[in-house]
Amino acid sequence: MMNKGFNLVMGATLLLMSMGGAYAADKNVQVKAKVVGTCDFVDANDVVIDFGTLTPGGGDQTKSATTSFWCSNGVNYTVSLDNGLNPDGGGKRQMLLSGGTATDVIGYTLTPDKTTGTATGQSTPISLTLDAGVKGTDYQDAKIGDYNDTVILTVDLAP
Repeated sequence: MMNKGFNLVMGATLLLMSMGGAYAADKNVQVKAKVVGTCDFVDANDVVIDFGTLTPGGGDQTKSATTSFWCSNGVNYTVSLDNGLNPDGGGKRQMLLSGGTATDVIGYTLTPDKTTGTATGQSTPISLTLDAGVKGTDYQDAKIGDYNDTVILTVDLAP
């Protein structure tokens, strides 16, 4: 009798084992992502370079301002500036007198301290200094008033 019970348990175990294997199937699950290259400024504030009060006879003036940006790790970037709202025919940047005519301008230079590089990601922002200059001869005969211009600063992925 003991032998019969053992055979019954053994048979049921073998049956369950063979049924379990018949219902199993494997499939790979692939998990993917793509990181794209991008650049952005650290903050949304405008960069302001203010020469303050220019007094005729005061000579050449220079000012600087700094901003920060980041680009995706490993991408090459370029920094560029457009010619502003009031360029002369040759592309020279000019500040225009508020309410003035097209001839009421003061020429100026604007230069970034870097124009290309390789970024290392969002956690390591890149500092960018913009140097501006105005020659004393460009404002010695200027009308009194407030002069300004707006230039677009672009940080982009290098081609």
